[in-house]
Amino acid sequence: MMKTTEEMVARTREIAQTVQQLGPMLVGALMEKRNRKQRKDGSAYVSAPYYTFQYRDTLGKRRWQRIPRSMKGRVRKLVETGAQYRALEREYAGLRTELGLMEAAKKNA
Repeated sequence: MMKTTEEMVARTREIAQTVQQLGPMLVGALMEKRNRKQRKDGSAYVSAPYYTFQYRDTLGKRRWQRIPRSMKGRVRKLVETGAQYRALEREYAGLRTELGLMEAAKKNA
């Protein structure tokens, strides 16, 4: 179903407003890890979980930072907000591309 230009412009404005209201966010992934160790008697020991936040820096290099267990809930919410931002960003870019193509088609016609 093709959207009209007015609908797409209205949706881009809605997205811009929503992004302004999101607040603090983290764009990346919160990972839960465990260490496995082999004891001398052959049995395996699995450590308590620890958490790392993985992200990309301004140059695109993958970085990570360890997160204290007490901060896990707060960081998880910030990561979820970051995921919402990324989804809105993709939708906005798609709409702006469609609008640009429609505008280019009008100028060439």
